[in-house]
Amino acid sequence: MFSGEDTRSSFLAAFNVTANNGTTIRIEARSLLIMFAFMLIDTILISLAIFFVYAIFDEIRKGFTPFTHENTERIKKVAIITTVLSIVGSCSDALVDYYTIGELTWRVNIIGMIVAIIIYCISLIFSYGCDLQRESDETL
Repeated sequence: MFSGEDTRSSFLAAFNVTANNGTTIRIEARSLLIMFAFMLIDTILISLAIFFVYAIFDEIRKGFTPFTHENTERIKKVAIITTVLSIVGSCSDALVDYYTIGELTWRVNIIGMIVAIIIYCISLIFSYGCDLQRESDETL
């Protein structure tokens, strides 16, 4: 299907990236691997957050109360993941800028940090709801 030369030129073309303005930028394999690693970490973190949120809603779907210690811990983990994700995402964006336009621009993802704080506050509310649920169960 492909001759050896076609495969080689196709492989080398993968290291040439066309920017939005039409210019072609050559990126070294090491640089691409570093960017890929950061994007892979982003994907893993997002998958973990989705897993924890799914576990919370799965328990609710099964008819259990959402105010459990396990759900409180899951929400805290989502808050931590959101914090790490906003930092790793900032690093990832900075690396893409550095390897494509040659400038290291660092932008902190303030919105990601604010969302993480809000999620953590929700976990505190769930923790309080857990205490109320336990008191309610004990009085009945």
